[in-house]
Amino acid sequence: MEKGVKDCILELNGGLSSRLEPGRWGVAKISITNNEVPNRSLSPTVSIVTPSFNQMQFLEQTIRSVLNQSYDNIEYVVIDGGSTDGSVDVLGRYSHKLTYWVSEPDQGPADACNKGFQHTNGEILGYLNSDDVLLPHAVETVVRVFMAKPSVDVVYGDVYIIDENNRVLQKMFSASFFNPYLYVLGGFDIAQQATFWHRSLFESVGEFNPRNKTCWDAELWVDMALQGAKFRHVNQFLAGFRHHPASISMSGRLASEYWKDRERLFQKVFGRSPTAWDRYVLSPISRALGKLVLPQKLFPRLGIGRREIEVD
Repeated sequence: MEKGVKDCILELNGGLSSRLEPGRWGVAKISITNNEVPNRSLSPTVSIVTPSFNQMQFLEQTIRSVLNQSYDNIEYVVIDGGSTDGSVDVLGRYSHKLTYWVSEPDQGPADACNKGFQHTNGEILGYLNSDDVLLPHAVETVVRVFMAKPSVDVVYGDVYIIDENNRVLQKMFSASFFNPYLYVLGGFDIAQQATFWHRSLFESVGEFNPRNKTCWDAELWVDMALQGAKFRHVNQFLAGFRHHPASISMSGRLASEYWKDRERLFQKVFGRSPTAWDRYVLSPISRALGKLVLPQKLFPRLGIGRREIEVD
């Protein structure tokens, strides 16, 4: 190892580790490996759906991050919205490893997720967009939590925000607890890529709202919380949330629709439209409270350096 590069091994869970190694031109990389064979003693089936549309650049990494999980009792479905960029060729190469896949027009990501889960039977559900990745221990970690805490309905962790080249831009820490009132005020967020839930809860709240094209995940969390679901945070990084110019999060192409959806969620929780008091007083207080509860959110780049996630 090159002099000056810190060799740090962080034990994560069940023999999993990440090693900071020197990369090309001195750029450090996070090489994540699984040192155990898949754990077959954990029995619940986990169903993961990937909605995709013209994301060939990242699709294969997404698929491989699911297929290479340390936990192997996984149903994996990809619902493609009729891509024309070569995504179908990628799906064809992995068709023998997928539970189901199809490429046809749909009504958007929420509709694609609902369609995908209809082709699964797992007790635990999660979805992963076609430009994001799971870290190798993610599914096994959440299964262990569900098994240890049978009363928990939703398990979620933290994520790395990464760029097109898998370089870590910053850490995203999910809220240590979930409250729908504080959530719609903007102070307490949870990372979708690192969130899993029980099928029975998903079906009881009516699945994803297919009309929501911007924050269908947020609406599901709110619906679950309003129904009394118990959320549990696991203090581990479980996924990579990719920021790139074409993503919904970065492009801003649905910004006006997003804020309309967020206002609708506010109305769903509070039973009224947001006021100036909510926007200029309660929301800033909620955001400040979130940082007090999670002080690491004040320094999201602390300890990052110049790192990349290696996905294989």
